[in-house]
This record gives sequence, structure tokens and C-alpha cells, in this order.
Amino acid sequence: MEPPDVPDYYDDLGVEQTATAEEVRRAHKVLALKHHPDKLGPGNCGDAHEFRKIQEAFEFLRDDAKRYEYDLNYKSLRQKWNRYRAWQKHQAEEEAKRREAERQAQEEVERQRASQSSWTREARQRAERNGTPTEAQQDQWEAFLVAERMIKERIAAKWTDIRTRCDKKITVRVDTAAQRVRNQTHERLRKREEEIRREIAPFFEEERRKAIAKAIGEVHRRLDARVEEDIKAFHRKRKVEEKRIINRMEDQRKVFYERALMRAAEKEAEEKRKAMEDFQARIREWQEEKAARETVGRE
Repeated sequence: MEPPDVPDYYDDLGVEQTATAEEVRRAHKVLALKHHPDKLGPGNCGDAHEFRKIQEAFEFLRDDAKRYEYDLNYKSLRQKWNRYRAWQKHQAEEEAKRREAERQAQEEVERQRASQSSWTREARQRAERNGTPTEAQQDQWEAFLVAERMIKERIAAKWTDIRTRCDKKITVRVDTAAQRVRNQTHERLRKREEEIRREIAPFFEEERRKAIAKAIGEVHRRLDARVEEDIKAFHRKRKVEEKRIINRMEDQRKVFYERALMRAAEKEAEEKRKAMEDFQARIREWQEEKAARETVGRE
């Protein structure tokens, strides 16, 4: 019985069909670390194959579109794999039974050989103790050798018969079971495929359209969220910039005000200085005029 053409990606990662993307990622990480070729000795092809199988399953299931189409037929695919695994288990059990039968037969042969060897050894020891064998003993010994050869031949024939019967029985069972499972599987698959085609034909395009619309809606939602976040960031930045500009303008206003006060004070001081000079000039003129009048009066 051949395995299904399409792999059971969920079983390869050890997760259920309902697993989330995070659960799939976590299962892949654990299995990848366990079967990574860098952690294994050279020539360990079994685990390298497991690693490639794990990578393939993860790369497939992480693609939402591929996973959606895969899930549409996963129920029938899972049934195929369950039947194949049941057949594998049956094969392993039959092989274990065959090996157990061979082991028991081998133990029986070894036991009879040990018993025969013990009997032969005792007979030889008795012959050696009795010295030179008589003619009757010689005949008895030859008869014993003939009997020993016949026993060995019977043991070999029994062993061959046991193996032949075991092989035939297992072969017949396996072939019959495999053919029955194959026929039943093909018939069920054919019917199930027809049912699936009839079931999904009216809805496949609608479901695909919904999936695309959902994906587009998700993209729009993410874009709107990004735009909203950018707008908020812009407003925050603008407030900070406005505050900085206001503070700078306030500092400049203070500087301008202080400079204006200084210019006003300087102007006022200059006006006072000029007024004082003018006042002093008038006093000098008045004094000169007074002195001139006094001089004229004395004359």
C-alpha cells in the first residue's frame, strides 16, 4: 500500500488543524531544533529527512492562501493517512508475529540439538568407559548414528516447514488485507471526491471572494491604523515644535523688550543731558549778560 501523494502537514508538525499561526511556528521551532542536521552525526539520513519534512510543512502552512485551500480537502486526506498508518501498524504487527514464530522455532531446534548433543556425549562416554566395543555395541553405535542423522534431518525439515508455513500465512494475510484495503480505499476516495466536488463547487468561488475581501479589509485596516498612528505622531511632533517656537519667541520678546527699555533709558538720559547742557548754557549767558550790565552801570 502506497502512502497518499499529499503530505499530512499538520501531523508532520504534531499540531491540530485548528492550530493558530503562533502554535504552528512554535511546533516548528521545537521539532527543527530536535532534528537539525547540525546536531546529528554524519550519515544520519533519517533525521535529515525528518528535518526537510518539518521545513516543508512549516513553509506550506505559514502561507494563509495555501493553507485555506489545503483545509478544504484535509478531512478526506486525513482519512487516507489514517488508513495508511493503520496498514503500516498491521504490517509491523505481522512482522513481529513472524519474528516471534521464528524465534520460538529456533529455540525448539536449539533445545532438541542440545538434548541430542547431550545424549551423544553420554553414549560416547559410556563407550569409552567400557573399553573396546563389542560387535553388538558397534552395531548399536552405528544404529545410533543413523538415528542421529535422521533426527537432524527431521529437525531441519521441521524448521523449513515452520518457516515456509509462516511465510505463506503472512504473505497471504498481507496480500489479502492490502488488496481489500486498497479496493475499499479507492472506492471510498472516489465517492468522497465526487461528494466534495459537488459540495464545494457552488461555494468555492464565494469563499475565495470572501477570503480575498477579508484580506483586503485587513490590509485597509492596517493601513488606516498606520495612517492614524502617523497622524498622531505628526500632531505630537507639531505640538512639541509649536511649544519650542513659542518658547523661542517668548525669549526673543523678552530680549527685544529689554533692549527697548535700554534704548528708552539711553534716550531719556541723552535728553536729560542735553537739557542740562542747555540749562547750563543759559545760566552762563545770563551770568555773562549780568556781568555786562554791571560793567556798564559802573562806567
